[in-house]
Amino acid sequence: MKQIKLNSSFFLYATGLLFLVGCGDLTLTNLTPKKIPKNPSRIYTLSLDAQVNNGSVDRKTMEAAIIIDGDSYPMEKSQAGKDIWEFDYRLPGDRRGAKYFYKVSYDVGNLNGKTKKEVKSAIQQFMLSNRYVITLQSERGPVGATIPVLGRGFTEFDKVLLGEEEAVTNFVSDSQLAFIVPTLKAGDTYPVSIEGAEGKEPVGNFRIDPSTIKVHPRKLSLQSGQTELMIFQIEFEAPPNGLFIDVKTDVPASIKMPEVIVPGGARTVSVNVQGGEPGTGSIKIIMPGFEEITIPVEVL
Repeated sequence: MKQIKLNSSFFLYATGLLFLVGCGDLTLTNLTPKKIPKNPSRIYTLSLDAQVNNGSVDRKTMEAAIIIDGDSYPMEKSQAGKDIWEFDYRLPGDRRGAKYFYKVSYDVGNLNGKTKKEVKSAIQQFMLSNRYVITLQSERGPVGATIPVLGRGFTEFDKVLLGEEEAVTNFVSDSQLAFIVPTLKAGDTYPVSIEGAEGKEPVGNFRIDPSTIKVHPRKLSLQSGQTELMIFQIEFEAPPNGLFIDVKTDVPASIKMPEVIVPGGARTVSVNVQGGEPGTGSIKIIMPGFEEITIPVEVL
């Protein structure tokens, strides 16, 4: 009974194959991931790819075995491929893993008949994991979007990283996290990982699409000393610590305004802009992940 075959296959392709040993006749590749999701039955499928390289190998004589804790267990051919062998191992007691190696024996035909041969792998090890990531619910989105991550075994201490940038992460349950897309350059794709007590675990890739900031008014015409209210609106709720909007002007002597920070949980903020010395120029908003905005400015 193969209780974890689907999960094992998922982790195989998520973590890649581990080449063990090769000779003129066979190449052994371990298909068992180093971390296997824990299951209630404690039965785990260990898999080996014994690729035949020599046409003189008599496939009918091939026998594969796995040696765990000094005990040898015969492996069975898998339906996944003609060179793939499997063994369902029941992990005893409260153990969290096991060390093992593979052994394959076979006959090779030659002018003098057949020769019995044997090849062994290096020592391997697998560990049980109470946590694994299944998928990102979305693979692209704008800055500020909330993206769920589905899996199992998450904790409130886990953090989601896009590249090296830590995203605001919310613990929803042990099977779901949610992160807020940080203000990174739009149009690029970033590797996503979860950082926890066991280190970093890859999740997938996420592409950041450009977000927009609405500004009213779209043109400023002021008298020196005159004050006008300026409103900034984003498409999402600002993260808990607020969102700083980087506002710059090429006529700093003509414009007086405070820093623009959208409060945490809000979508809009308003600030007073005061005219200073007479001049003509612009206000620009240039932020990673956002479309560039230019506001013409005239102070009389």
